[in-house]
Amino acid sequence: MDFEKKKKVIALLKFLALVLVVAGVPFLIYKLVPTVSYYLNNVEEFDAMLMENAGKGIFIYIAAQILQVVIAIIPGEVVQIAGGYVYGVWGGVLLSLVGITIGSFLAFRVSRFLGRDAVCLFFKEKDVAKVEHYFQGKKGGATIFALFLIPGMPKDLLVYVAGLSGMNEKRFYILSMLGRIPALVGSMIMGTLLQDREFTTLIIFAAIVCVIFVVCVIFREKLFTLVDRMKDKLSNK
Repeated sequence: MDFEKKKKVIALLKFLALVLVVAGVPFLIYKLVPTVSYYLNNVEEFDAMLMENAGKGIFIYIAAQILQVVIAIIPGEVVQIAGGYVYGVWGGVLLSLVGITIGSFLAFRVSRFLGRDAVCLFFKEKDVAKVEHYFQGKKGGATIFALFLIPGMPKDLLVYVAGLSGMNEKRFYILSMLGRIPALVGSMIMGTLLQDREFTTLIIFAAIVCVIFVVCVIFREKLFTLVDRMKDKLSNK
């Protein structure tokens, strides 16, 4: 197959895949989200479902984490708290990292295959452009780690934009997973405290986490500016 024909075949495949995504994602959301949302908005129901399914519970949990990354509107916190409740802190962290890594791989590859126009169908173009420059330059890795570390940052957007960048895929997975670990541990601790019925400690811990999250959301733009400055300083070294 010559270069021009190959190019046309790839373009056709991208178009068909884009049609599938545009038509399929809303359908999946319509079919899955009501059921998934029921469980993901009710920690105790989700916990009970995982426990009732014993052997299958681990795969259900990993699948929930994959969906949470790929379909950005699904909340991840409830899944992670449930992980701490059922599997403990480190078991929950390990299973979450497996699911998040698979979900990130799928989102990264879909984004890289379909291109920027497809990503902009699901995220605002100005937000995509805003995040894109963090992946540029030799010191982009440090800023990506910082963005995944800070609570309230649009991690779903970061994963999809990563696929558009020229950043090394393996490097992205390592840095993003390392950045996610502190928040994962915090969610697992809440799940474990809930399981142990340590309600006073849970309320205090959850209040601290909520304050940190709200502060990060309120000052998100200033945090972006801070990360920009950090990136500039690292780039100039």
